[in-house]
Amino acid sequence: MVLPNSGLAKAQLTNLNSPSRNNGVKLRVRFVPTVAPSGITETMRTVLQSSNSIMRAPTPTAEIRSLDAYAVEFELSFRVRDFAAAATARHEVYDLIYRHARAAGLVLAPPKEAAAGVALQPQGTVAASRATALRLIDAVPLSRRSRRRKSKHWRRP
Repeated sequence: MVLPNSGLAKAQLTNLNSPSRNNGVKLRVRFVPTVAPSGITETMRTVLQSSNSIMRAPTPTAEIRSLDAYAVEFELSFRVRDFAAAATARHEVYDLIYRHARAAGLVLAPPKEAAAGVALQPQGTVAASRATALRLIDAVPLSRRSRRRKSKHWRRP
């Protein structure tokens, strides 16, 4: 239906609609690739599901943005009720990222700028590398059985 502007002006219509107040938030976080990206993705989804400050619809997302020898970079996207709640939600999500990453044995990677210049070794990387190596070995069924047998036979009295 087409209405001429002159007809609308005379009708004195009032627009009762208002724009949505909710606001989108995006965060980027980098992890040392000690675990498969799918494992990190699941951890980040758990972070988003654990947050009380973000809206459930539309569904929050965790996307891999880049992968290199130094880091897997993720972008977490979610919406909050209004602009004023964005900072609170951002802080809560960063706190959840830190706690869930520690619990999952993930190590935060240095910023891209630091990785491009000098290869930095964050604290705990050596221990994380050893743990990662053992997890990778245990992921192979044959190796898992072999390691269990060796640990039974090689125990010290």
